[in-house]
Amino acid sequence: MSKLNTKITQPTIATAVSANGNVQAAKSVAQTFFETLVGHMYGKDRFYTSNEDICKRLESDIINLVKAGKSDYVANVILYAREQAMMRSIPILATVYFAKALRETGVAFPQLRRLVQMVIQRADQVTDTYAVALEVFGGKNKVPMALKRGVADAMNKFTEYHFGKYNRAAGVTFKDVVRIVHPEPKDEVQSNVFKKILEDKLAVPYTWETELSMNGQLPQEVQKTKAQIWAELVKSGKLGYMALLRNLRNIIQSGADVTAEVAQRISDPEQVLRSKQLPFSYIKAFDAVKDAPTQLKWAVSEALDASCANIPSLGKNVWIIVDGSGSMLGSHYYGRANTSETLGDCPFQTAAVFCAALVKSSKEATNVAVTIFSDNAKMVDLNPRDTTTSMVDRLVKMVEGGGTNLQAALNLKSKLGFEPDTVVILSDMEVNSLSTGGTSRGYHYGTSGEGTIANIAKMFDKSTQKVAVNLASGVSTPVPKEHGFIQLAGFSERIFALLPELRNSTTTVEKLFGSAFPAV
Repeated sequence: MSKLNTKITQPTIATAVSANGNVQAAKSVAQTFFETLVGHMYGKDRFYTSNEDICKRLESDIINLVKAGKSDYVANVILYAREQAMMRSIPILATVYFAKALRETGVAFPQLRRLVQMVIQRADQVTDTYAVALEVFGGKNKVPMALKRGVADAMNKFTEYHFGKYNRAAGVTFKDVVRIVHPEPKDEVQSNVFKKILEDKLAVPYTWETELSMNGQLPQEVQKTKAQIWAELVKSGKLGYMALLRNLRNIIQSGADVTAEVAQRISDPEQVLRSKQLPFSYIKAFDAVKDAPTQLKWAVSEALDASCANIPSLGKNVWIIVDGSGSMLGSHYYGRANTSETLGDCPFQTAAVFCAALVKSSKEATNVAVTIFSDNAKMVDLNPRDTTTSMVDRLVKMVEGGGTNLQAALNLKSKLGFEPDTVVILSDMEVNSLSTGGTSRGYHYGTSGEGTIANIAKMFDKSTQKVAVNLASGVSTPVPKEHGFIQLAGFSERIFALLPELRNSTTTVEKLFGSAFPAV
């Protein structure tokens, strides 16, 4: 055969077995590390994977990346998870695992101290970080000096109010940390704060917790009512946005006459953006105000719309495919009514919010279609003029649970009535089967070009932006980058801001983290 006339074959794609036993395309260690950092709430089990197993995989991924000379990448992903994806606990755990991996491999990373200081952004994370470090390294004398110094540097970020707010009798206290890391105060004021920590003389801050606690300790005849306390807290302006959002139910049940004040603060676009709340926080808040005055319902709905306001328009003809299978819902869902309140922090809740937000942001689109699938698939009619919360509620009421038949959703392409320039799949990517009629379970990732994965690659034009939003950070995917799918993950709507610049890049991680620390 002529060397100029050879048979063209597709490249072999590495495979991995999904959590439900299906053979799919394997993700790189860099990708799974990224997805775990931005897409896993520490302490929460997934449908198929426990929190403990996810943390073990996280630690293993970090070790492998450090050995591969990717320390800058590890640090950048950790910082991105904390600052852009707005994750709180998992970046701290990853930072300590990173310090351990550096020590065990003998790899130097001079900016570890700086990374620790940057990841700690709330006063309680000072003690959280050191508590994790003590557990991972097995004692204060074994904790790396760079980690200690990073914690010490971070302590200068916080005032007496911040330390007082989180000054609790936990396993590791602020006094413990000051005694161990010996922070160098930035000025005389900070020196006095550290002294008060050591002498147990921190002022008790004005917070809703302390006000309710102190009131409960007074003689009953002089105690204030809960309505009086919440009214004072709201009108004082000292109740933080997150505390206000999370206590809506308590405020309403107390009978405090502060509806107007609460509604104004909750819906203020500037405060929404500054608060860095994840979109599904507003879904929970909306559940809390379902029986409240309409003014509060509108305020929460407007806040959710504002939190998603910066999602860019994805294209002129957009197809959004939402996974409504059992693994997306979690085992706690079965037997309950179809309401967002029953969902907890399951992947489907995130998918529903993202779907609604994408529809809402597609004002310039000519066509936007939504498909939901489990054992079967169906089109969903969503009105972009509706609020995000109402669209989420409609999606929730249509969910059925069951298997993950992505093929059924893809088969509806012919019914769209348009050729999509953007396809977004919102799923945990743990499909049951996606074959073309054969008897084998799973996918075909060989060089023959057979099977549905090859068909997916042929279903759309090469210019079509294909996006896979992985909502459970698994090790495999049915729609890999080798067939043009951009891999996204996370709970923040900010992930969609990456899409315009990712259109011509190979992968998310290569685009975002191909530079020296800090890249963000």
